[in-house]
Amino acid sequence: MTHLRWPPPPHDPRERILVEHLGDWEIRIFSPTGDFHRYFAAKGMLHVQLWHAEARLSLLTPSPITAGRFEVYPLAGWKHARHGYRELAQEVRSGCGVVLPRFDRVLGLMRMFAPPAAPLELAAK
Repeated sequence: MTHLRWPPPPHDPRERILVEHLGDWEIRIFSPTGDFHRYFAAKGMLHVQLWHAEARLSLLTPSPITAGRFEVYPLAGWKHARHGYRELAQEVRSGCGVVLPRFDRVLGLMRMFAPPAAPLELAAK
């Protein structure tokens, strides 16, 4: 029997609740009534996680946790972060064959579920 390994925090999707789907991606956030949400909100560190269950790939939106960058795990065996979403999307596609959602959809999720930690317009590059 094969046991799947879960990614380490902050990329473990079990720490968050599923709020919607975007194609093959699960959109996950900390439960608004939970301790994680209260802690991260108080420190200005809220973010959105996009989880691709089949590829077991996690994408975190920019926050102080990721030094204001988009971060995926795993890519080439570890965390991979970029300020520019487009650049990261190309690296993910070439590195593991997974297509990230369109930036405008991710931007909408960020605005809906997590206050911006950095100027969002810069992330589109």
